[in-house]
Amino acid sequence: MGRTQKRAYQEIRPIEPVMDINQIAPQLIGQSLWSGWLMFWATLWPLVLGFCLSGLVQACASRNAMERVMGSHKPGAILRASGLGMV
Repeated sequence: MGRTQKRAYQEIRPIEPVMDINQIAPQLIGQSLWSGWLMFWATLWPLVLGFCLSGLVQACASRNAMERVMGSHKPGAILRASGLGMV
């Protein structure tokens, strides 16, 4: 083989696009909408649950009882209120 001959694996072929933007765009839009829905759901249900629990506490516990348990600004009362807030 001389220098002018090319082997089969040395052929230069133009790279053909697999898909153009008109085919890819709807798929990308669909994926982004699905990701947005999943993020919305991931934040929605904890918020709803938290608001429901807060409403339940406000409906069941009287203001006087809450002030008696957590009313002062001492470190013990702050720790108690923080602990109850984490639950």
